[in-house]
Amino acid sequence: MSRIPEMNDDELGELVRTLPVTPARDGFTGRVLSQVDQRLADKADRAAVGRRWMAWALAAGVVLAVGVSGWLSYDWLAQPADPNRSASRVEDLRIEYRELQDELGKLRELTNRMSPMLELGGSDELGFVFDMRELDPGRGSEPRPASLREETEPF
Repeated sequence: MSRIPEMNDDELGELVRTLPVTPARDGFTGRVLSQVDQRLADKADRAAVGRRWMAWALAAGVVLAVGVSGWLSYDWLAQPADPNRSASRVEDLRIEYRELQDELGKLRELTNRMSPMLELGGSDELGFVFDMRELDPGRGSEPRPASLREETEPF
């Protein structure tokens, strides 16, 4: 196995300079540039064809989506409305609303009986807990967003 001798950049540059210089034939630059231009034009034509196909595919997809949604909505609207079903659904919603109101009232009672502590997070070494009993009762009972406050309150 033969080993290739190592060269530094200066030695390699000297070898390249010793090579014979062959002048290019007449019109060489023009032929190369025309081939480059032709390849760029071919590439642009292929890209334009691809964009046209993509536009047609997108248009077909939109037409298909609109057609399917129109067909489904027409089918849904063509069904007769059942007044008993609608009334039953409204009554079910009213019952569910009353149940949610009752649960909310129970939660409010439970939180009023508990020690109101608010954990604000922190890190592994330090945690922040806010005692809601320390609130100034003169500020009002309901918290409000800062944008609705009449005066600027310091944090």
